[in-house]
Amino acid sequence: MSTWIGADAVRITRQVQRLHDLGPRPLFELLAELGADHFVRDDLEHLLDRYARLDPGLVAALGGRELKPPVFVVAESGQRSLEANQRVRGAA
Repeated sequence: MSTWIGADAVRITRQVQRLHDLGPRPLFELLAELGADHFVRDDLEHLLDRYARLDPGLVAALGGRELKPPVFVVAESGQRSLEANQRVRGAA
């Protein structure tokens, strides 16, 4: 589940799609920069290992290959809006 909401989610989604379109090397370079911080490296390697073991057929069957546009919910107040947005995201 995404930790970004609103305009940030749109921006991050576009940036991730752009990075993906550039191919594997730019992604590797980004991850190498992140991994240069030794406090992050172990977590990064663990996550890479976990994601690399995903079954491509299963990911495709579950609709997980493509980024979907963020969902926005309009509500009357800020708190109710946040709760509604979380319900919609949970159902997606």
